[in-house]
Amino acid sequence: MKFRLIYPRWKKLDRQTEFHLPPHGPVVFAATLPDDWEVEFIDENVQPLPENGDADVVGLSMMLTSQMKRGWEIADDYRRRGVKVICGGIGTMLHAEETMRHADAVFLGEAEGRMAEVLDDWRHDRLKPVYDYFNDPPPTEAIGTARRGILNRDFYNYKGIQMVDLVHASRGCRFNCYPCCVSYLGGRRFRPRPVDKVIAEMAAIDNNRLFIVDNSLAQDRDWEIELFREMIPLKKKWCCHPIEEDGTVLDLAAR
Repeated sequence: MKFRLIYPRWKKLDRQTEFHLPPHGPVVFAATLPDDWEVEFIDENVQPLPENGDADVVGLSMMLTSQMKRGWEIADDYRRRGVKVICGGIGTMLHAEETMRHADAVFLGEAEGRMAEVLDDWRHDRLKPVYDYFNDPPPTEAIGTARRGILNRDFYNYKGIQMVDLVHASRGCRFNCYPCCVSYLGGRRFRPRPVDKVIAEMAAIDNNRLFIVDNSLAQDRDWEIELFREMIPLKKKWCCHPIEEDGTVLDLAAR
């Protein structure tokens, strides 16, 4: 069975230098799909959408509000062809009511441990309009290594230089800064992944440059110190959002 996973395009700014990072949400989601499903990934920002409807299920991964209208167009087109469409991602969670008018199923929340049920419902023609796990996140131990094998690496270069790979070490946020929506989407509780799993994922990425996309790593000093200490042997270059303004943390991060 074939799952076509689509990341809709969005309009870029006029005269914007155009480069593309390998998207993070779709590869994390793809890791939650059962092994017996073939996954075809289409990043519409770097490649055309196939004209054929050769898929059993279409999934739309939408992170940005600017992707939503295009995502709805794609969903409507596939549904006219009789292909079931499932929508998810941050953008879908923020625009769930509108998206329900365009999808056979809307998935709210984090997908680890849940997609086997959803696809079994599809198989038995009982797909639900909404799968609401918004306030029921899975344990972070259940988060597996992102399925980066679905990416075409040739699309994510700029002037011959491979772009950074994205990885995450935690979910949720104990802060509640305006107008950030992370604590709303991921819960107002810092949920760090086990450090050994994060390090194993980083080590497996065939790229010496990483972007740790967590909203803020400055939430649990002991965990942060352990993470940065264990990253040192990887000898990878990396960037991230805020970290602790702390001598020990900064020293380990610099190494």
